Amino acid sequence: MEVIKASAIYADIIARNGINEVDKDSYVRNLRNKMAFIVEHIALRKMSDFKNRNSIMIPVNDAPIVRNLIMAALDEENFPCVVDWFNGAFDIADAYNCILLFARLYEVIMQVKISSETDSITIDEWLARIKGILNVDLAPNIIKMKHQLEEFKARTFARKNTVSLENAIAAGNKLLPETLLSQITENLSFQNDYFRVLSQIIDYMIKDAEKKAITDSEAYANLSANNKTGSMVS
Repeated sequence: MEVIKASAIYADIIARNGINEVDKDSYVRNLRNKMAFIVEHIALRKMSDFKNRNSIMIPVNDAPIVRNLIMAALDEENFPCVVDWFNGAFDIADAYNCILLFARLYEVIMQVKISSETDSITIDEWLARIKGILNVDLAPNIIKMKHQLEEFKARTFARKNTVSLENAIAAGNKLLPETLLSQITENLSFQNDYFRVLSQIIDYMIKDAEKKAITDSEAYANLSANNKTGSMVS
């Protein structure tokens, strides 16, 4: 496998960004930090895995992608989310953020394809690795579920306010039996399977709670009509 020194990648970036000799040393230190992030948080390797004597050696096919990622991580104006991610200031636990970040990283990596600096297999490997790290395939399901939970909250509001205190106390500790949970999850294997089933359950609960809310609201309206002298919130 043909390799190139990391220092050559740094020299290329310095030349492209027009860094002068006065600022060169501190700039290189910053570049090394970005390289370490790529190795440890994207390649999921150790810097020592790429060390040969006193030099860090990067596969030639990967070098253009590494270079572009480092440059994006320095470009606050055009790639602020990439900069924040490399600095540990971007919340990738948020599904929206993951989709946004992947879109920008995709753009950065595809620039290498446009310039024909590496092969399609290498590009696909990098995109697949980043997509897996950010869990991009699962992100739309997480976003959908957040919307469903908000919808559940909004559409079952009447249910919460029409249930009597006695019934609310009685229902406060309801849990599904282990046997039922076991049946539901028996044939589930992948993350998307679990999310699809959770989504189905939430949809069913929304419809069921709405139906019960209508029934309770009608009963409450009849009760209020027969008790006009009572408290307005009783």
